[in-house]
Amino acid sequence: MNSYHITNGDNLKQLLQDEYSNILVMREALCQGPIQDDNFFENRSQFISQEYKACTQEQYLESIEEFEKIKNIPDNMDINLWFGTDVFCQVNFWFLIAFLNNKHDSNSFYLVLPCSEQNCSFGNKEYAKTAFTNKIQLTSDEIEQFSMLWKAFQKDDYETIENIVKNLQNRFSFLPEAVEAMVNLPKCLEELSAFNKMHDNFIDTFKEFSETYSIYGYGDLQVKYLLNQQ
Repeated sequence: MNSYHITNGDNLKQLLQDEYSNILVMREALCQGPIQDDNFFENRSQFISQEYKACTQEQYLESIEEFEKIKNIPDNMDINLWFGTDVFCQVNFWFLIAFLNNKHDSNSFYLVLPCSEQNCSFGNKEYAKTAFTNKIQLTSDEIEQFSMLWKAFQKDDYETIENIVKNLQNRFSFLPEAVEAMVNLPKCLEELSAFNKMHDNFIDTFKEFSETYSIYGYGDLQVKYLLNQQ
């Protein structure tokens, strides 16, 4: 069976491209901003361009071509999803499983996780090879439940999320910690504000936040966004 690989960002693609072919990239940060189904990509492009200022709205819309490639993966493929255990990666992973709902019955899905000591980083090529060897094949029921996690996340329905996670946590033991972090984000924001008052520059604020709250997996754009909302 042929394989496709979907990575959470371009850096991982660069790490894998000498070993694997058919690599597609998810370029998103769905842990923040609008995530409702109506006008989904248009709303995301506006958010990314205005809040993150990472690209223009037009440039983001051009990147949607990668989602079209993902959506058009042929049948009878192994689809390997390279995602970490932190909040940033998991929300993107939940979305992608739901996004590929028309592929669930005709393809095999695998979750490739980083080594246990790293939430989101696959480290180097040797770590990546080990992670791929230990990939987890998702059952039909698990795929459905991960899709349901995305739908519940869209509604901020953490009661439903926690109930679904109870069914998944035996095989995916990292989920309760990620969901707990989502629920506790308001408390985390209080500490982020304290870090920001303590330090004279954003670099030190970001470093302390990342060391204290690695479970979120946020980059500098996500942390700046949190600070701007205060």
